[in-house]
Amino acid sequence: MNKYKTLSVALMVMLSQQTPAATVKTFQNNAELTVELSNTNQNRLMVSNDKIIKAAFPDGALTYQYDETDGSMYVHPEISAPFTLFLSTKKGQHLSLTVNSVDSLGKTIAFKQYQPQPIQRPTGIVKKDAPFKKEALEMVKYMEQGIKMPGASVSHVRLQAGQLKNGLRLIKREIWQDGGYKGEAFEVYNNSKRSIKLDPSWFAGKSVKAIKLSKMTLAPKDKTALYRIEEVSHG
Repeated sequence: MNKYKTLSVALMVMLSQQTPAATVKTFQNNAELTVELSNTNQNRLMVSNDKIIKAAFPDGALTYQYDETDGSMYVHPEISAPFTLFLSTKKGQHLSLTVNSVDSLGKTIAFKQYQPQPIQRPTGIVKKDAPFKKEALEMVKYMEQGIKMPGASVSHVRLQAGQLKNGLRLIKREIWQDGGYKGEAFEVYNNSKRSIKLDPSWFAGKSVKAIKLSKMTLAPKDKTALYRIEEVSHG
């Protein structure tokens, strides 16, 4: 029997106290992520505010043990080649992990469910008391998650870029169309040598109904996603 399978939960806890601070990875349900796990030490996997209840992987690729007290699991790769590890949680979340084994100290990886930031109102374009229309908000949510919105058409833009003020570069990636609304997904790149605090109004216009920036401040050479919803005129 493999020695890692015989370790008690108490010994697992002792080993976890010797590992570096946890690496936090954000995820959405059914996400596909890549992780590096030590092949010379035990590793600990955990899901914030949830418990891992099931793991699936190729035969002989991994030895593991659950810690029923907190729902984490201790794992050790047994093969050098990358493999896929599927995790399921008590709350019905699912993760697909591509595992690469490395010669290192044991790793603690905490998976935290992604919480989207509030959608920014285009300053100076929409009145403070003007509510977002439900359809525009729904489109932003689908675009951010990369899930096709029912009834919407999505087209990918090969290369369409423009230069903005302050050294910002705007690259259009996708166009979404749904009835009276058009959504555009951009990549905003800071091509300057200084940090830039973004203002949603820079990307707005008269027909813009919602804007979402994944980051509000960009370091030099950093980038962020921008989602912009416009109302399409039919007359």
